[in-house]
Amino acid sequence: MSFVGLAAVSWELWEFSLDRVFGKSTQVDLPDTMVDMFFGLLGGAATLMLWFVLRKKQY
Repeated sequence: MSFVGLAAVSWELWEFSLDRVFGKSTQVDLPDTMVDMFFGLLGGAATLMLWFVLRKKQY
């Protein structure tokens, strides 16, 4: 989960950097950023739970 959180934050920093350097508008507003991070963490949590379920069935 730490890696997923790091990836989500890194992605948002990348978008922010592109906006500042190239004058783009990839970051619409704060709710967009929060939703991106939420769904990134949700996907990571779902993958982790699936991994635990499949691993438990294996043993």
